Amino acid sequence: MSRLLAAVLLVLVACSCAATDLQPYRQGDWNAILKGRAGGPLIVHFWGVTCAPCVVELPQWGRFLERRAPDSVVFIETDVAPDSAVSRMIRDARLEAASNWAAQAPFDEYARYEIDTRWQGEIPFTLLIDRKGRAQRVVGQVDFGKLASWLDRQGAPAITHPQSP
Repeated sequence: MSRLLAAVLLVLVACSCAATDLQPYRQGDWNAILKGRAGGPLIVHFWGVTCAPCVVELPQWGRFLERRAPDSVVFIETDVAPDSAVSRMIRDARLEAASNWAAQAPFDEYARYEIDTRWQGEIPFTLLIDRKGRAQRVVGQVDFGKLASWLDRQGAPAITHPQSP
């Protein structure tokens, strides 16, 4: 009986660790994302589980967020993929502290148009939205040095870790 209980507990722990705070993205959610971040700089990164450059870049985002406040970054996965696959990639890249969304329907021209009328659907795609709501587009992989400089110009502080003795 104790082996059965141990096995059940192991499964429950594994399931709870696998969960990521993943929000479903549907057409119309864009305004809610912007409204929730009004007044501060916001970086919105669009990626896909089937996009090779995105897969390579995600861990770099995780390292970047070790030095920056994750509440200034939103990740939106644009493939209609199983939440388990999206959550696993988010967890592996160490992006759990950021706001993570996953498409629930194909990211067609209507969904893209409400975000950026010039966006053709290429990913990775990143929008840098300043305090006044002006957006700057980055198509392809980002330069994290330039991204840090942009956040510095916006007045977003870097995270400093206490020095170990």
